[in-house]
Amino acid sequence: MTFLVILALVVGGVYLTRESWLPAFNSMIGRTAKPAPEIVADKNSVTVFVEVEGYTYHRANCDIPKHEVRAITLHQALTSGYKSCPKCNPPQ
Repeated sequence: MTFLVILALVVGGVYLTRESWLPAFNSMIGRTAKPAPEIVADKNSVTVFVEVEGYTYHRANCDIPKHEVRAITLHQALTSGYKSCPKCNPPQ
């Protein structure tokens, strides 16, 4: 029982302090922070990519889509109900 309490305290401490050590760990293993989303004035001139059977739109270099993608304008994506990808943060 004591072991479980100690384990819970250690795991909880690691979780609570992740803000300070996680960015350094991510850069050490080659992960980069996700890019900040761009706020675009003319949504008809920006091209984004959607999976044919998906619900999110992506940047061209995003590695999340695993199936066929098609290019549409940002305006079309937003009016069709697509949501922005949480990983690549495409323009909004």
